[in-house]
Amino acid sequence: MADVMKRFESIIRSALKEAMSDVYITGGHPMVSRKNGIINFHTASNWIHKDVDDLVRALLNRRQLADLRVRKSVDYAISIGGARLRINVFTTERGMSLAIRVLPGQIPTIEALNLHPSLHEIQKMSSGLVLFCGATGSGKTTSIASVINDINNNRKAHIV
Repeated sequence: MADVMKRFESIIRSALKEAMSDVYITGGHPMVSRKNGIINFHTASNWIHKDVDDLVRALLNRRQLADLRVRKSVDYAISIGGARLRINVFTTERGMSLAIRVLPGQIPTIEALNLHPSLHEIQKMSSGLVLFCGATGSGKTTSIASVINDINNNRKAHIV
C-alpha cells in the first residue's frame, strides 16, 4: 500500500505543479485530469483495480469505509503535499473510482485570479447577500475564498 500512496502523492504534486483542478482515477482505465476546463487522458498512468482498492483503503478510515460499503459513495477532504483535496470515492460497475478536486494551499488574490476589480467593493458591505454562480469547476469556491480573504485583510467582520 505504501507504493500506491507514493504514486498518489506524486500525482497530487504534479497536479499542483501543472495547475490541474481535478484528477479522476478508475481501475482499469487511464487517469484523467482537468486543467482550465479541458479534460486530459494520461494513458501512461493506468491504475489496476487492486491498486485503486488499496488506495481507497489507505485514504479512508474505518467509518468512511463502512459508509462506502453502505452508501456506495463517500465525500471527504484531506491535505497532502501542501494541497487541500476534496475527494469523492464511489463504486461503479467497473469498481472503485475517485474524483479529486485539487485546491491550492494559498488563497489567490482577486488580481491573481483576474477577477473584476469591483469585487473589492464587497469588503465595504456591512450587510446583504452576495451570490457566486457558475458551472462545476468554474472557480466559484476559489473566487469566494479570494473575496473573503480580501475582507479579512481589510477589516474585522463576522462572515457567515
